[in-house]
Amino acid sequence: MKIFQIKSLRLKILMFTLPMLLLTMTVLSWFTYQNSKQLINKEIETKMQYLLNSTIQEMQTKLVSHMKLPQTLARTVESAGDVMSKDKMYSLIGKYLTTNEETFGIGVWYEPYQYKDYLKFFGSYAYRFNGQILYSEDYNTESYNYPNQSWYKIAMDTADTIVWTDPYYDGNSKSTILTTAAPFYHFDGELRGVITANINFDHLQSIVSNIKAGTTGRALLVDKKGTYLFDKDKKKVLTANVANDSNESLSQAGKRMLAKPSGSTFYEDNGQNYRVYFQEVPETSWKLAMVIPESELFAPLNDLLVKSILIIAGAMLFVVILIYGFSSYLTGQIKKVNRFAESMAHGDFTNTIDIGSADELGNMSGQLNGMVLQLNGVLRKVYSSSDQVADTSVQLMLSTEQTAKAAEEISCQIQEVSVGSDVQVNQMNEANVKIHGTHERLKVMSDKMFSASSLIRHTLKQAQSGNEEIQEAVHLIQDVHSKTEESVRIIELLSAKSSEINKIVNLVSQISQRTTILALNAGIIASQSGTNGKAFAVVAQEIRGLAENSSEAGLEIQNLIREVQSEMKNAVFIMESSTKAVHSCKEKTESAGLSFDVIVSAVTEITEDTGAVGDDIGFIHSDMENLIEMIEKITEISVDSADRSTSVSAATEEQMASMQEISSSAAMLTDLAGELRRTVEIFRL
Repeated sequence: MKIFQIKSLRLKILMFTLPMLLLTMTVLSWFTYQNSKQLINKEIETKMQYLLNSTIQEMQTKLVSHMKLPQTLARTVESAGDVMSKDKMYSLIGKYLTTNEETFGIGVWYEPYQYKDYLKFFGSYAYRFNGQILYSEDYNTESYNYPNQSWYKIAMDTADTIVWTDPYYDGNSKSTILTTAAPFYHFDGELRGVITANINFDHLQSIVSNIKAGTTGRALLVDKKGTYLFDKDKKKVLTANVANDSNESLSQAGKRMLAKPSGSTFYEDNGQNYRVYFQEVPETSWKLAMVIPESELFAPLNDLLVKSILIIAGAMLFVVILIYGFSSYLTGQIKKVNRFAESMAHGDFTNTIDIGSADELGNMSGQLNGMVLQLNGVLRKVYSSSDQVADTSVQLMLSTEQTAKAAEEISCQIQEVSVGSDVQVNQMNEANVKIHGTHERLKVMSDKMFSASSLIRHTLKQAQSGNEEIQEAVHLIQDVHSKTEESVRIIELLSAKSSEINKIVNLVSQISQRTTILALNAGIIASQSGTNGKAFAVVAQEIRGLAENSSEAGLEIQNLIREVQSEMKNAVFIMESSTKAVHSCKEKTESAGLSFDVIVSAVTEITEDTGAVGDDIGFIHSDMENLIEMIEKITEISVDSADRSTSVSAATEEQMASMQEISSSAAMLTDLAGELRRTVEIFRL
């Protein structure tokens, strides 16, 4: 190549250095730009992620606090069953509403005819108005038909404990509302109704509107279907969908955003590129997004690129000047070295070189001068030592014979070591097999302890569940006991009333007897009066018939009262027996509850002890694995030692052969020493 035919070293340095320097600077600038771009992207993503997380956390706090109200109220209404009155219901939802300021209203809505069998619709609703809590039953109408409303239907069709509606505009409150619905059930699993809690969506929109993403960035919020819930363009809220936006680029970005729970995307609008960082709101599956122009994001990077180009241009000019000056200095010093090397090539070791600098070239000149002096000394020593080499070669031949004998003895001893290593390997293999068996048994024991621990934890859960059911049974039996005592008291009161009625019937019977006697007397007097007493005789006859009927009715009433009193006595006896049985059942159930407490405590202790034993077995299992690894390593070392002993034995035999070669080489060395002496004599020292 022509470039190697250039005789000027200065020009060669410039031609080789400048392209490499230019390429290095370009590559370095490119890597700096890309690295800076990555760092800026990473920093932007970190800031955006932090901004999204903090905003979602704030929204999540409000949503979770709001969500807990219908969840806990649903469980409260379920446990109350059919005994909750309307006043108690209003008092309960009013108390729940005051626990969270973000909640706008709470309602309890029963399935048709579930609250009362004669009442089709029953719903109690409490809401805030001008700082007060008001109650309304305006929704319990056929025209409104709340079971047909969307917020009621989604709770009926869900298997979750809580569901969210999409935000909607409420005409009564003239605001955007988000409803949380929680179904509640009868003890047999049948749906009894739905608990709803409304939150004013303006509070959540204000959180999103307060987000500041850079100087010109903005935030937007869409639901899981892509409907705008918040945007700087108010006309899009609750009416437009991001996946169907008129801007095709934004529409595609919206589809990508809806397809993933979190990430970043981009779109173009009016010739400007925008970055979109988004993340899903867990409870509602909404997407919160930060939108910021790329021109704002990469403005510092573009400034850095311009500055880097200017710095590289200045550095290139400065380096060219430095290279030119250094190459001139280097060329002059190399010429001095060439003259010195030429004199050495002709066998003249009496000259020296003087560069007069303290740099590497100065050090090189000093080293070259020192080398010449050392060569002088070496050649003189070689000349004087050639005779000694000849004498030493003779002694080397004798030493070689002794070394060969020693090598033979070493070979025998190493063979014995190899046999011992084989025995040690066999013993280590047997120990390894036994420890592997112990390791497998420990593994089986660990698996069984893990299974036992799982079974005990399951037993603990069952015992705790049984304890809770026993406690509920105790409360129910106490309720039955109190109601049975009340029934006994009522029956005793009825028995007392029937005794009073019996007294009244006896009085009526006495009156009937007297009336009968009076009627007989009247009949006698009427018969004595002749014709004038006929009319009076008819009246007397009727009075006597009435008295007889009254007497018969009194007897029947007395018989009925006796039967009622007898049945009441039997009922009292049975109720007293039931009371005693309920009391005995109550005591046994409470005793069973205490026994379950003891069982739960014992199972808890067993669970903890089993876990501790399992951990100890795990540690022993881990130690056995380490021991196995150590034994395997020792086995490997023993095998390796046996192999090395064989190798050393072979090497010893090779050494014995080498000794013989050295002996023959020593003879040749004597001849070479004479030839070396003759060669050194040609140098001028």
